[in-house]
Amino acid sequence: IVGLADTGVAFDHAELADRVRRGFDTVDLSASLVGDMPLVGDNSGRDEDADDEVGHGTACAGILRADGRHLPPGGAGRCALTPARVLGAGIAGGKRVGVGALSDIDAGMKRLIDLGMRVINMSFGTAESELRPGDPPPHEEVVRYAHARGVVLVAASGNSGREERYFPAAADGVIAVGAVDEEGGPCRFSTRGEHVALCAPGRNIWTSGMAGYQRVSGTSFAAPFVSAVCALLLARAERRAWPLPPDLLAEILVGTVRPFAQAQVAGCGVGIVDALAALRELDARIDASLSGSES
Repeated sequence: IVGLADTGVAFDHAELADRVRRGFDTVDLSASLVGDMPLVGDNSGRDEDADDEVGHGTACAGILRADGRHLPPGGAGRCALTPARVLGAGIAGGKRVGVGALSDIDAGMKRLIDLGMRVINMSFGTAESELRPGDPPPHEEVVRYAHARGVVLVAASGNSGREERYFPAAADGVIAVGAVDEEGGPCRFSTRGEHVALCAPGRNIWTSGMAGYQRVSGTSFAAPFVSAVCALLLARAERRAWPLPPDLLAEILVGTVRPFAQAQVAGCGVGIVDALAALRELDARIDASLSGSES
């Protein structure tokens, strides 16, 4: 099961209806937390309503779990998807954007972990430059909680285009994902750094939207491609009754990437995620392990 910690999901979307599990809402914002940004929609009182009011989570859900009517089928195949609405809706630049409190996000993350998610997609974050001196890295405690329970965490690297740390992507043990364009080159907006593990498509992605379909760009939409591959690897390992801990999964992911379109790319990880190559490598390792035990 994949957990989607985001703005929720449009459950009645033709691509997602009957393909997404019931979710929940941990958003409980007040005006004092968001400054001058106007809040809209359901932003107080945690409940069981994970309906999207922004479109960000719905876009990620389409990449993971679309039915395939007017989109490619979701990359996670038949793996289940549970949405957690951890980000509410605010108005910035004349459009709706996701906004949330760290405590609300962490509460949603913990609940996903306790519900048994094997993979959690985190297409949100905070730049290290936005922290006050002495502040701990955001989400540090819930990341440790996930690691202790064998949960694979995948996060967007950020969209600043600079080399900087962006949390939770920069947290130890989190698979940080940058974005590449249609030609296989890193997107100019993709945040870079030594912590970035690999990249995935992240520009002009055709996916589900609040009013039908939309094209989206950002590392937010690269991360679900990697989460989908993680889910497929875990499902394959489970089908073959073989344990796949997060560190070994990450090793397989980064060891089977496709190269970037240009040489000497720095700060964007080792290459572009390759689902088929990763699945083949997993099978090869399982086969080698079994033949070794028989001998």
